[in-house]
Amino acid sequence: MTIATVTPARREGGTALGIIAAAVAVMVFTAFTLVSRWGAVTSAGPADLAALRFGVGGVLLAPFLLTAPVRAVGWRRAVVLALVGGTVFAGFAYGGLALAPASHGAVLLHGALPVFGLMSGALVLGERPSRQRLAGAALILAGILTVAAGTGAVQELRRLVGDGLLLGGSFCWTLFGALVRRWSIAPLTAAVVVTPLSAVLFLPVYLLALEPGLAAMAPRDLVIQGIVQGVLMGIASPVLYMIAVTRFGATETALSTAVIPGLTTAGAVLFLGETVGAANWVGVILATAGMIVSFRPDRTRRAALADLARLSDHHLRDIGVDPATLRPHRRGTP
Repeated sequence: MTIATVTPARREGGTALGIIAAAVAVMVFTAFTLVSRWGAVTSAGPADLAALRFGVGGVLLAPFLLTAPVRAVGWRRAVVLALVGGTVFAGFAYGGLALAPASHGAVLLHGALPVFGLMSGALVLGERPSRQRLAGAALILAGILTVAAGTGAVQELRRLVGDGLLLGGSFCWTLFGALVRRWSIAPLTAAVVVTPLSAVLFLPVYLLALEPGLAAMAPRDLVIQGIVQGVLMGIASPVLYMIAVTRFGATETALSTAVIPGLTTAGAVLFLGETVGAANWVGVILATAGMIVSFRPDRTRRAALADLARLSDHHLRDIGVDPATLRPHRRGTP
């Protein structure tokens, strides 16, 4: 993985826009868990939520499937991405949120991402995790175990199954990200590929083999879920995240996501009326700490950046690195 992939260039003068994009992206990710759980326990089943995600987003993104970047992905890779990051991920995530509370999703779906990121990076990219990232993963694992151990006796098996599904969703998402990196596909291109193809793969099964419940949903619920699942998660979230990365910085944007477990848990208490025990809060704290440790640049990476910063702009371009990426690491440069 090149340094340009790790740290995209930050455009000058756009930090404020990047901060806003990162903040809105965090709110979208938080809303996804809360609204999905609310829908799963009120009016929509997991399959209905997936149908809205792929149906609404697929229709809006379908015209972009014919663009050159999308065609360059190739159909075989596109189908793999649609399965891993689309239908399978949705099955795990929505299924888990139907069985386990949103406060569990805060840690097991969002907080576990760095742990599964290590696994996916090793399996797909051959990466060797640093001690710092291993330490962060250990904190997150402690948080996961704390949340699982705090599951109440009532509906214990149901919640444990939901917890397992949420972890499966987290793994699918990191595997999707690793494949996108291995195949050098732009995140926005991947989003355009995944949602419409997931609609093609899932909607026939949903209509013919499952029990569609969209017609029974209240109009208000249908509109809210359609906006959150299809528009915000399917389209807006990757756009916001890429704006944040390019304008605010990759590390800063990743660190901003560390607040998602806490925000989601607080939202579950305030908006969904969930009762969150001490074990769950301890798990949130451990997961948040682990995410912060995992996402901070380690010494090895800083040393590599310092070495690259000593090269001339001409040599950097020869090896495929944008000199603007290293400007903050060069002495005397603001």
